[in-house]
Amino acid sequence: MATLCKKIKKSDGQIDFDDAKVIYNKYRAFEGWPGIFHKNGTKFDGVSLINETKENNSYEIVGFEDDSVVIGCSRGILKIDRLQPASKKAMSAKAYCVGRGLKIGNKII
Repeated sequence: MATLCKKIKKSDGQIDFDDAKVIYNKYRAFEGWPGIFHKNGTKFDGVSLINETKENNSYEIVGFEDDSVVIGCSRGILKIDRLQPASKKAMSAKAYCVGRGLKIGNKII
């Protein structure tokens, strides 16, 4: 049985940190191309869903796990392994935060 869907565009991968479950499902759907990214061009890879319901401030760093960073969304929490700023090489999320002097409580973007 075949299912029809609209053609996938690059803009479909753009995310806001509103709902962690929606972001996680987009990550799974668009892994490879177009991937998921913020409007400033920062790409996110290695995304895991930690919590679906906890309310947080969007983009806020909640904690660090090994080389990953735990980010709060308006609804839910995500763990991100790798980030790639626009026109830069991909790096571990923790290295990105250390390079920018970001700590728990700061906003990732």
